[in-house]
Amino acid sequence: LDEMEERFNKQGHGAHDSKEAFVEYLLDATGGLTSVPDWARRYFDYHAYARDLALEGSYSFVSANGQVYVYSCA
Repeated sequence: LDEMEERFNKQGHGAHDSKEAFVEYLLDATGGLTSVPDWARRYFDYHAYARDLALEGSYSFVSANGQVYVYSCA
């Protein structure tokens, strides 16, 4: 049980205001949009990218208490 709890805790990526807020955080942290000019970044679809991350099984999103809790599925 301790091993399962430890794995669960390592997979957590915190609480965010929305799925889109997590995606923005993720892309900032990984430099995912660094090659995209500032003027073009406003056209990036954070909602669609969050949906795709969930559909491909990379991340799981749980909404509770006005927050979105994010867990990696890998």
